[in-house]
Amino acid sequence: MPVNGSTRLILFIYNLVFLFLAAALIAALTVGDYDLVSCAQWAVATARNKVLLGLVGVVVGILAFIGIIKSLAPGTRKAKAIPIEGSVIGNIGITVPAVNAIIMMAVKKISGVREVKAKISESPGGLIVDMQTMINTEYKVPEMSMDIQNAVKENLENIGGLKVAEIRVLVDYFAVPDKGSNI
Repeated sequence: MPVNGSTRLILFIYNLVFLFLAAALIAALTVGDYDLVSCAQWAVATARNKVLLGLVGVVVGILAFIGIIKSLAPGTRKAKAIPIEGSVIGNIGITVPAVNAIIMMAVKKISGVREVKAKISESPGGLIVDMQTMINTEYKVPEMSMDIQNAVKENLENIGGLKVAEIRVLVDYFAVPDKGSNI
């Protein structure tokens, strides 16, 4: 299970509660005759039991402290994989940066495209690619957009083996053309 920000927060609070309980248990058992709860009196009836419960409190406290430190420490994040297909041996996937590289290879083939930013999301029907582009002013937006869509879809399906549900192209800026400029 991937650990996101809300999961880390929950783990932090959970471990903080355990740390507080461990500190309370240690304080209750080491500071005089403190009666925790009437139903737990048998556990603290002798000095030996108090020492054992104190040790348990110390161990739980140390584990909670380690858990808090780990929940706050930045972890190594595994790149999100987009599943391609399953096989007898195992699953096959491709990472989002690899999908972006395939998109860039497709767009480089189209003259007049200056910049592209792609956002990839998944749907039951396949990938959804949202692209923001900058094109040269000498090209028509509808034709350029269709060329981009076709090239990207073809590359994603042929090179990546991905099913493409939709490719959305937004031309959000025009650039003055200069000689032989692609991305």
